Amino acid sequence: MPDTGVTTRPTPLDHDHSAAIPEPAMPPAAATGGWRRRLSSRRSQLWTALVLLVVLAGIQIASLFMPEYVFPDLPAIGQALMEILRDERGDITATVLRFTGALLGAMVAGWAIGLLMGAFRNTVGELLRPVFGIMQAVPALSWILVSVIWLHSVEARIFFIVFVIGVPFFVVAVFEGIRNIDHELMEGIGQFRPSRLQILRVLFVPQSLTYMLMTLRSAGAFCLRILVFAELIGATAGVGYSMGLAQANFRIDLIFAWTVVLVVFNFLLTAVVDLAERYLLKWRREAVVR
Repeated sequence: MPDTGVTTRPTPLDHDHSAAIPEPAMPPAAATGGWRRRLSSRRSQLWTALVLLVVLAGIQIASLFMPEYVFPDLPAIGQALMEILRDERGDITATVLRFTGALLGAMVAGWAIGLLMGAFRNTVGELLRPVFGIMQAVPALSWILVSVIWLHSVEARIFFIVFVIGVPFFVVAVFEGIRNIDHELMEGIGQFRPSRLQILRVLFVPQSLTYMLMTLRSAGAFCLRILVFAELIGATAGVGYSMGLAQANFRIDLIFAWTVVLVVFNFLLTAVVDLAERYLLKWRREAVVR
């Protein structure tokens, strides 16, 4: 263009305003996930309280149409619960100690075996998968009856039952969790030539921990039911043994009260698992559907 000698000022439209417009601030992912978890927890607590009220109302209504020795009312169940807390604390302690020891043993052993199967998938994994598949297929009652014949000690008997039933849960969960690791992630890590021990520590252990804690909820509840059943058949103390005595004496109120104790213990177990997840898995971001 020819020079006319007139200088022109750049207009605002000549500038690129895209760099001047600030990007909207996004809330931190940790803060967003935190309040979403709190909201979900409060909602879950509200639904739990609502279901509890419905169950209590149903029990009270059913007691109005049935004899007390068949279906007791809420005051009778409350008195039986106070009787348990006053006179049967030793049975509760025995069950809690048995359950804690056996479940921890099953969890540690299952985690170690699952990691070993994942690290050596083509050898140890292929060899042990059918073994734990067979163990899962064996009915719990068979383990209980066999343990009564094999083991003389009551404590060893109950530990064996919970252990052999609980271990396959954790082994399969940890092994499948390692198998679900992204193939591209494995290839990317393989470019740094890590040792098998480094892969186990950096990748396999965090991945397996997530699956193990998720399995602990269902495995813990199932093993608790099996333990109480085992105490009913082959123990001389514990919650299962006391429930058997209550049934023999036609104390249906005590059976309901012992059921309340087991439900409360199951809720406490779930709360402990939730605390462990928040502490051990705080690095994990939750996927939220918006």
